[in-house]
Amino acid sequence: MNLKKSMMIAGLLLLAGAALFAQTTASHNVVLQVNAVAIIDLNDTGAITLSNTLGAILPGQAPSTGSTDATKYLRYTMVSAGAGKITVHWGAADEAPAGVTLSVNSTVPGGMGSNAGPHTFTDLDATAADLVTGIPSCYTGRNATDGANLTYTYTVVTPASLAVGDNHTVTITYTISAS
Repeated sequence: MNLKKSMMIAGLLLLAGAALFAQTTASHNVVLQVNAVAIIDLNDTGAITLSNTLGAILPGQAPSTGSTDATKYLRYTMVSAGAGKITVHWGAADEAPAGVTLSVNSTVPGGMGSNAGPHTFTDLDATAADLVTGIPSCYTGRNATDGANLTYTYTVVTPASLAVGDNHTVTITYTISAS
């Protein structure tokens, strides 16, 4: 009996000693990584129609009055080590009717970049032009009027070149990138 009792006490002491030295914590590393993000879309991808307007033209005046549309908003998210930018252009095969230009202006929300270049409006063609520059890490939001408000302006520059029915559809492309 003493042998059993001794073995039992020894076993209990062994378990108690193991409990004193038991591992009570565990750990591992977690890598927190920030990836670059540059995404863009429009609040609405439907077509808009712009034309020369007659309302402000008097008989004998040049038909130089155009129209504008400010219903589109450019929404974007940028996470970048440096400032990002948005460029704009139309397709390589696209063109405006003879005697007409199309330009776009962006009203950029505070702290989300600024209009590019010395001019407020950017004339559009097949060559990508900076529209918004200096975009920090930010996001514009997803509500109906969140983002950079785009104003398109149709301008008659050469009235003698206008031809009734010379209608063109151009596809405008916006590209966001890190500078």
